[in-house]
Amino acid sequence: MFKGKSRYVVFIGCGALVAALLACSAGGQATSGGSGATAPSGGGDTQAAASDPLSGMDPCAILTQDDATAFFGAPSPAGTASKGNPAFCVYQTADGSKQLSLHIVYLPAAAATSDAFVAASKGVQAVPGLGDAAYFNAVMNEIGVAKGPWSFTVDGILQDGKAPLDALMTPAKAALGRLP
Repeated sequence: MFKGKSRYVVFIGCGALVAALLACSAGGQATSGGSGATAPSGGGDTQAAASDPLSGMDPCAILTQDDATAFFGAPSPAGTASKGNPAFCVYQTADGSKQLSLHIVYLPAAAATSDAFVAASKGVQAVPGLGDAAYFNAVMNEIGVAKGPWSFTVDGILQDGKAPLDALMTPAKAALGRLP
C-alpha cells in the first residue's frame, strides 16, 4: 500500500494522533509543544512545569539509541526528538528500512482511564502484565502502554514492514522502566 518513506510518515502520523488525542482527553490539563525548557524560578510557568514532568524530559532518554540498535539488529543513528506534551522520539536506519518510535503523553489523572487510551485499546490485543494497561495493535505495529499518569506507544517497522508483538515488547519494557 505505502512505499518507501511514505509509510513511515503514516506510522509516525498515526502515533502522533494517538498521543495528541491522549493529551486532549486530559481536559486541557496537558500543555502542547514548546522547547521542553522549564521556566526560571519565580516565573508564572514554574508551577505548570512542575506539574508536567514531560515538559523538561528528553523522550530519546526514555527510548534510547541502544534500544533502537537492539531492535534493528544493526547500529542505529541518533533519534529525532520533539519535546513537549505530547513528545516523541524516532529512530530510523540509514537505508530507511527499519524504524522505531516512542510517542509519550503525561496526563494528570490515570492514563489508562482516559477516553483516548480506552478508545485506542478497543478491538486490539490486550497485553497483560505491562503497566496498568497495555494493548498491541498489529495493523499499526504498536504497543500502547498506560502507567499512572503516563501513556505511550512504541511502534516499529522492520524490513518486512511489520513489527510483531515479541519484537516490540523489549523496547516497550525498557521505556516503561525509564519513566519517573
